[in-house]
Amino acid sequence: MTRTCTNCGYVNSTADDTSVICPNCGVAYEVAPDVPPDLPGLATTHASPFTVPSGQYLTPPPAVTAMGVPTEQLTAPPRAPANRRNLLLGLLVAVVVVGALGGGAIALAAHRPAAVVVATPTAPPSPTPAKGMVVLYLDPHGQFTIKYPAGWTTQMGSLSLHGGSVDITRFVSKRGTDGLIVAVSQAPLAYGDAGALVGYYGGAGYKVDGSPTAIQAKSGQWQNVSATFTYKGQAAALFARSTQQSALNYLVIGFGPAPQFNGALLKALNAMFTSLATTSGA
Repeated sequence: MTRTCTNCGYVNSTADDTSVICPNCGVAYEVAPDVPPDLPGLATTHASPFTVPSGQYLTPPPAVTAMGVPTEQLTAPPRAPANRRNLLLGLLVAVVVVGALGGGAIALAAHRPAAVVVATPTAPPSPTPAKGMVVLYLDPHGQFTIKYPAGWTTQMGSLSLHGGSVDITRFVSKRGTDGLIVAVSQAPLAYGDAGALVGYYGGAGYKVDGSPTAIQAKSGQWQNVSATFTYKGQAAALFARSTQQSALNYLVIGFGPAPQFNGALLKALNAMFTSLATTSGA
């Protein structure tokens, strides 16, 4: 039998009783079947207005499946799964971004001036001061400089004497019983004031031994005197040397245990005194 679709006009010459959907557009046929073209007596009353003689067809629209999907879509290459598409898209974006950044870095490097690398020599580690090495001391008040043995300690203090303030710097050996004192003041200061300075650090019984003498050093001419005193219950000896440089008065005291004072200790204390430089110089 033949069925003509009232939706698209397609004539299905191979239709039978089970053909209820147009194979061209997928729309269901009308309930009343079309009259076959070889029965002209009934065609005038029952034929579809779109019925055409057998063998002739209207120009059909694009072929579709029974579900209304164009057949050309069925022949298109299958699309990749969504997660795979997202992965490919992400990789493509990453390549573009990295390429842009790389190009920017190359362009920036091309315009950036070349860095000047200067080789800096590495200083060897400072060795532990050996015996006999000295340290240069700079008075924070800027009143003198002096060299003293490495390993000795320094102490600073001040006292009031003759109506003025005396700045005191004490250099002490590891034994703590010998060392050197440097006192600086704008007030009068002489070798006779050595008793007050050793007393400031716990000495007692200061007594001058002999007459003062004059000695010459690179820092100028000094008045020198020898004396004795008691320190921590032990007999101690000292030399006291004083000078005036411009508006400042200096008093230097070297001290130590009496039995050892005139040996190597005196030599070390004299070396310290020789290295002393006052602000005005000699």
